[in-house]
Amino acid sequence: MVANKSKFKIKNSLVTCFKFVEPRRLHQLYITITLMLISAIFDVITIGSIVPLVATIIGGSVPSFISSVLALLFIDVTSFDANNSDIFFKIFLGFVILIILSTFFRLVAQYSIIWYTNQIGFDITNRLYGNILKQDFQFHVRTNSSEVIATINKVQSLMNGVIAPVLQSISSSIVAIAILVFLIVLNWKIAAVAFVFIALTYLMISYFVRQKLDINSVIIAKAHSDRIKSINEALGNIRELILGDRQMKNYHSFIRTEIGLKNAAVQNGFISVAPKFLVEGIGIIVLLFTAFFLTSSGLPAIEVLPTIAAFAFATQKLLPALQGVFQAWSKVSGNLKLIEDVMSFLTLRINEKKPVRSETGEFKKLSFANVCFHYDNGFEVLKDVNLEITQGKVIGIVGETGSGKSTFLDLLSQLTSPTSGQICVTDENGQELSQSGWQNTIAYVPQSPYFLDQSIINNISLDDGPDKVDMTKIRSIIEVSQLSKVIAELEAGIDTIIGERGAKLSGGQLQRISIARALYADKQVLIFDEATSALDHQTERLLLSSLKKEFADKTVIIITHRSEALVFCNEIYQIENKELKRIK
Repeated sequence: MVANKSKFKIKNSLVTCFKFVEPRRLHQLYITITLMLISAIFDVITIGSIVPLVATIIGGSVPSFISSVLALLFIDVTSFDANNSDIFFKIFLGFVILIILSTFFRLVAQYSIIWYTNQIGFDITNRLYGNILKQDFQFHVRTNSSEVIATINKVQSLMNGVIAPVLQSISSSIVAIAILVFLIVLNWKIAAVAFVFIALTYLMISYFVRQKLDINSVIIAKAHSDRIKSINEALGNIRELILGDRQMKNYHSFIRTEIGLKNAAVQNGFISVAPKFLVEGIGIIVLLFTAFFLTSSGLPAIEVLPTIAAFAFATQKLLPALQGVFQAWSKVSGNLKLIEDVMSFLTLRINEKKPVRSETGEFKKLSFANVCFHYDNGFEVLKDVNLEITQGKVIGIVGETGSGKSTFLDLLSQLTSPTSGQICVTDENGQELSQSGWQNTIAYVPQSPYFLDQSIINNISLDDGPDKVDMTKIRSIIEVSQLSKVIAELEAGIDTIIGERGAKLSGGQLQRISIARALYADKQVLIFDEATSALDHQTERLLLSSLKKEFADKTVIIITHRSEALVFCNEIYQIENKELKRIK
């Protein structure tokens, strides 16, 4: 029952996985399987050719069905002796050609498997990453970033531990079936005995190890997430770790994860290769049994040797094929939880943004009407918020820590939907802007923005390539953002690389770059979420004064604790006791 359940889970997971790849991959799969078939056919023909080759060397007889095949190639082996060099040369030359062709098609088939596996990985990674980025804001609030990063990394493990083994198992199964058919035709009794012994060995091993593989798959999948989490927590809080002397605590946590991952990987690796050595021993016993059975039946050794040679050569190819099937099963079983984790993100529903009336337009007015918000657990954050913001105004929002300012911003930018009430955004024609239309008008400046490990100019222009950057606009924005003096003091100027997360610059300098980025984006609405908290009062005053003068048409919403910034606001609101009150 457990085995059937495991097979069902594997089958359904793989079928689901292939739903997220490009349609052309199915046709490419047919081509790959065709190459596997051709490779298997040449393997069987090569095995069959060993019989007449050995027979010509020792002067023995050739089974009738092989003689019939050779007759089609105008090679008569029904009556020959060891001194017939012409027949021997033809068979020898044919054998060499078959070996070359067999090797060539095996290489082509293997390349096709590797290529196809990576194409599948490419499709799934792209689909997965795109699916994650298209989720709504609340998904990203609920989901740990370490889990997201780990899941994307798991795609590579999925390819190496699931897709590639499955394709290899198909190839190995085709080869094994073709060889078994040939051996049955050659001598069905010996072939049946050999198959039963080998099959029973693999089935017994599978029965005893499947539960361990399932357990290890969970350990491996969890370890992938835990190790990313440990790294993120350490690198994101390296100052606190150093000053608090807590590096070793994080280190030991990471090591515990690695030990669990290592032990599970070792066990899975051993389980996948161990049967090979057992089956090789069984293969030798089967060959000895074949020799004993044929000689004890009264056949002369000269008649028996070609058949034994064929079985030996077939076993040399059959055992790796059967081992490949088992190894694929063990790898897939040991990585089953990886499939489930990747599928959980691939199957996420994407909430498409549907336009209400206008997808794009000039922002004119934003209004809150009796807006309330509470979390799923019932905790109320805001209630009965009523507000109207018109184009060109500078609005200040103040409130104590935890009062609901961030929630208010999420509602305002429509990253979060209100529990009740209505938020309406209209353009210059009075038409209601869609969610995406409204969000496209916003440039958001957080207190702790993200930075590229690139130059200052790249961090301001972001998506624009070197040839597309508007330098006139950049210079004007640098002046407004109070960055001119900072850049003048840097040796490389605007081309200075700021380091990972802006490590080479101060907090105030980084905040000004972030503000410059928002201004360069040239959006209609600017949201400053404690965006000047690291600036000194004089720099903050100069920046906001220049901003109001040079970008008077912009609507600016400032969340701040600092009274200096509020001087430039047309209206000031305070969030207190879950309510929004106008104080200016």
